[in-house]
Amino acid sequence: SAAVGEPKLTLYGWGPVKTKIYLTGLAVAETRESDANGFFIFTKIFLPTPHLGIDKKNYEYPELCLQAIDEEKRSSQPTCIPPLPAKEYNYNIGPVLLSPIISLDKGRISEGEQISLRGKTTPYAPLNVYLANQLSPRKMSFGLIKTANAYYIPKYQTTSDKEGNFEFNLPNQSRGKWNMFVASETLGYNSPKSNSLTFSVISPLLALLEKIIARLKFLKPYLLYIVILFELVTIAAIIIFSGRRKEKKTKLGIDK
Repeated sequence: SAAVGEPKLTLYGWGPVKTKIYLTGLAVAETRESDANGFFIFTKIFLPTPHLGIDKKNYEYPELCLQAIDEEKRSSQPTCIPPLPAKEYNYNIGPVLLSPIISLDKGRISEGEQISLRGKTTPYAPLNVYLANQLSPRKMSFGLIKTANAYYIPKYQTTSDKEGNFEFNLPNQSRGKWNMFVASETLGYNSPKSNSLTFSVISPLLALLEKIIARLKFLKPYLLYIVILFELVTIAAIIIFSGRRKEKKTKLGIDK
């Protein structure tokens, strides 16, 4: 039920399959779940009291934002709807497309090591994967203006399966810091870009050193016991060595 004349909103669209879809805004907080095709719909959402817009002439309803969150607590990039003009009592908006949800199985790899991008979107959706590798200058620049780093942006393509899941092997031969995002295609339209993720490709030697340091951190709770054991072994070695020297001197005296 609602008061006579209270404005209502119906909003629908497509997003990642079987995810919680959150609609939030000033005095608005609603949740739905997308179906096996990624479709979702919000009906009879009551809008709050409109406020004076930026132009200070017309009234409008506050901005609303949509975001998908899956079972792994991964989220899509928020998709926001501009403020609606306060001229109607029933609004029907759609289709709204949400960005894919993505994640990396690692954030830092050795050169040649495998790294995969995983994600979720609508079923059988074509996807564009965008990568940018920041190339660090090898020589120091002492100019007044900082040298801009070069970016190389290739584009790869893949397709989600019937459940909206997809996986993609990322390049692992070029050292450096990589930035990436994904955009899908639904109903012939491109979705907003996903969250941007970062991963680094490092040299095998640096990767080995990081593993050693990680092992040392793992042994940190036992560090005191290791130090005590080392000291006991050292003392025992000194006592044994001193005893052998005394025996040797005694033996030399008898021989003389």
